[in-house]
Amino acid sequence: PGHDGRFQILRPDRVVVFEDRAIVVEFKTEGRGDSIYRRHEKQIKTYQGVVQKFFGLPVSSYLLYLQPLHLVRVLSD
Repeated sequence: PGHDGRFQILRPDRVVVFEDRAIVVEFKTEGRGDSIYRRHEKQIKTYQGVVQKFFGLPVSSYLLYLQPLHLVRVLSD
């Protein structure tokens, strides 16, 4: 459930699970301005927390911007 008690549907673009870790990748087509990036960062950190809790593994998270092609690793808090 979300902060308001309602359920949320979460759909990360890619989750790759290995024996000792997991990777979450979110593909983005919009620009990378500061406010947009903060929204994307919040989104993938949510996914990271859910994957970590579900699998009990360390999780690495990435935002993959497609135009122009640019990969950003998102560190957990």
